[in-house]
Amino acid sequence: MQSELGQRRLRSAVDILGPLYSNRYPPLKEVYEGRTSVTNIFLRNYVVNGDYSEFENQAEMNFKLKANSKVFDEIKDFEPIPFEKIGLKADSYRTMAP
Repeated sequence: MQSELGQRRLRSAVDILGPLYSNRYPPLKEVYEGRTSVTNIFLRNYVVNGDYSEFENQAEMNFKLKANSKVFDEIKDFEPIPFEKIGLKADSYRTMAP
């Protein structure tokens, strides 16, 4: 937030340096002062751009990454989504997925 417009907008709506924000969100002060940047939540995402060869079986909607996928080389400490642990589970109330 180095621009004059950015600073004005940041300070006119709320006082992020005041105790309400500074106590709850301490990193805001560092961002405001330009000592750190805003974290990009997409920074560690991997986009395949239509190259579905990285997935185990895209045709059957199995989007688990292959063990030899290049994403493991391109993003340090990349952890794949644990598809086997998420989603709907079959039980006595749900005998099949929708």
